[in-house]
Amino acid sequence: MKKKKIVFGVFVVAIAVMMILSGIPAANETKGSTPSWMKNVVKLPVKMIELGKSVATAGDGNVLVSDGSEYDDVMPGITTDDKGNIVVTWTQQQGILVAEIAYAYSSDDGQTWASFATQGGELLTHSDISWQDCKTYTGLYGVYLDELNNYMGMYTIEDVTDPTTFQGMYWTSEAPELIYACVADNTYLEGQYHDVDGPACMYIFHEIYDVYDIPACPVQMIADIVGGSGESTFDGQSHLVTAPADNPDMTGVNMDVHYVWDYYNETLENYQIVWKKIIPVEGDTDSTDIEFTPYQQYIDTGRDPAISKSGDNVVIVYMNNDNTDGDWDIKCAYSNDDGATWSTSTITEQHPMDETNPDVYIAGNNVYVVYVSDGNLYLVKSENGGATWGEPKQINDVDGTVVAEPGCVDVYEAGIVWEDNRNGNIDIYYAPLSGAARLQISISGGFGITVHIENIGTEAAENVPCSIEITGGLVIMGKSTETTVTINPGESVDVKAMPIGIGPVTVTVNAGSASATAKGFILGPFVLGLK
Repeated sequence: MKKKKIVFGVFVVAIAVMMILSGIPAANETKGSTPSWMKNVVKLPVKMIELGKSVATAGDGNVLVSDGSEYDDVMPGITTDDKGNIVVTWTQQQGILVAEIAYAYSSDDGQTWASFATQGGELLTHSDISWQDCKTYTGLYGVYLDELNNYMGMYTIEDVTDPTTFQGMYWTSEAPELIYACVADNTYLEGQYHDVDGPACMYIFHEIYDVYDIPACPVQMIADIVGGSGESTFDGQSHLVTAPADNPDMTGVNMDVHYVWDYYNETLENYQIVWKKIIPVEGDTDSTDIEFTPYQQYIDTGRDPAISKSGDNVVIVYMNNDNTDGDWDIKCAYSNDDGATWSTSTITEQHPMDETNPDVYIAGNNVYVVYVSDGNLYLVKSENGGATWGEPKQINDVDGTVVAEPGCVDVYEAGIVWEDNRNGNIDIYYAPLSGAARLQISISGGFGITVHIENIGTEAAENVPCSIEITGGLVIMGKSTETTVTINPGESVDVKAMPIGIGPVTVTVNAGSASATAKGFILGPFVLGLK
């Protein structure tokens, strides 16, 4: 299906509907495209309530994140914001037809948590959250499904410590038979030659449009939630058969995104892992189309894949049972050339025991994989991009309490979150990601700009790309600075930028997966009032 621009708003919706009713094709409509008149965003009428606070006890390596109520808390997702807060979201199941979006944050590296949830929603599920630093939006951005009304939704949180800044939205067009939603952490790349710079997200639902009738169809979207426009493409199945799709995951920035999911191949009578990448290539409109992109293939047979990317290193982990015992093992497909070529390795295989539901995070050549086996959660690490693996380490400190199901665990630089039933119902627990670097950034001004980067993790951050971008005002010199940093655990480095200009500016810093922004005023070589 050809890529096209979509516009959110009542006026554009009305114009497109009139054109359709009069038999005149709407602008930018092409065969197989998602019509612009289907995409109208309205506010979700909910309010936020405080669920509770959790405090780590002495010697307790696992920390309760959710409120510990009688409700089941499922499908956790984890990220960090630009102030160093760890942010976790999940679906709180309050009944058969009632579920809400919940989130919690920690300002002290996971020792204490404050949690909140929407109130007044209906069946809001599959909440996933990310930190976005895009051309038109900077902040926390999440996606969800309204399974009762068949709506796709998204939300923003301006300040995670203030639940009143939560704002939910949804597309009023019906998306029948909703299955999944997910989002990738995003950092804006200056100089990309497309006009849509916003959060990248993915939905799976029954696509019915024009000649298309595709159950469980993969749909990717790049949404400018401030400007009210975006791009959306769905997989029309002309290159690879990829539907019915399930268990998607994604990684990357803007329209430079890798997608992965599984689908059931009736001919093989087995599930296959599908990989696709969209990336802007000047003059090639297919390159950002999830159906026609030249970067797509079946990776292997298997289920429940997860994907992560660092530079040109990309890893996909998944369940695979191609062995004589027929039990589930955890395998890895890894690439060091951004998906041009792939190799595979086996992470763990304990026959006839099942290892299931993996997730993955990569930083440089260090890959961290978590998975579930016999009711326990394990972490295993590769130091060479996924080629070989170390010994697994158990993460949960109460045996047999981890719930094994799709979406039950998420791992990121900030730590690991998972579903745990040690209290009789399903709660969300947290543990730090041991053996990993974790960077925190602060920005100060004066004569030039000083970026202070501290490694609060337990492993050295080696050759981490660091960029300083200045937008706004009139900057005649030093608009961008790029370097690499190496920081040992407990140490820090300062990176200087010496711009010259005048006017109000925004300074954006990215170091690895950490980011921070500050606003101030530049006057010659002096940058004042950054905060």
